[in-house]
Amino acid sequence: MKNQTNTSIWADLAQDVTLKLGDRFSAEWQAYLGRRWRRLPDAWEVKMPDEYFPELLRQFGLQNCRSVGSPWSHEVCQVADTMPLSEVETTLYRSGTGKVAWSVFCRPELAWSAKDLAKHMQSPNHFHMQRLKRVLRFISGSLNAVLRLTYDGTSLDCVKGISDSDWGTLEDPRSTSGGLN
Repeated sequence: MKNQTNTSIWADLAQDVTLKLGDRFSAEWQAYLGRRWRRLPDAWEVKMPDEYFPELLRQFGLQNCRSVGSPWSHEVCQVADTMPLSEVETTLYRSGTGKVAWSVFCRPELAWSAKDLAKHMQSPNHFHMQRLKRVLRFISGSLNAVLRLTYDGTSLDCVKGISDSDWGTLEDPRSTSGGLN
């Protein structure tokens, strides 16, 4: 690969993927690794299966809920109910949190929320369940979100990310991500 341009490296990679997977991916949505994929001329798109989030909302009785504009809110932090969840509710919380975490690959805006919900998997309380339901209400307003992975033809060794989040004022700023809140 020495002396190859980035464009030729990208072409070689695309050819290698095509050889290994055949023409499995096309402009039509295809199932692969529990997600839906499609290949466009200049990008890949990935999303969760169409039934994934509606089923998750049904499990929590939120199929007709009013959506919210962000997955987290400082207002939710003020309504703390520290009573532990029942065994059935704890199982539901763990299942819902796991499903949110599984969707992070396609929905990176949920990463921080999924991480914070997972910190309380051992002994969640009603406050944590309220937080999970807030995330689900956010998801309900963006059921058809698609992650588009594009290549601009200039560099293979650079990943750019944009975040529009400020969690610095939360009362519980503990982090398990090395300080990347």
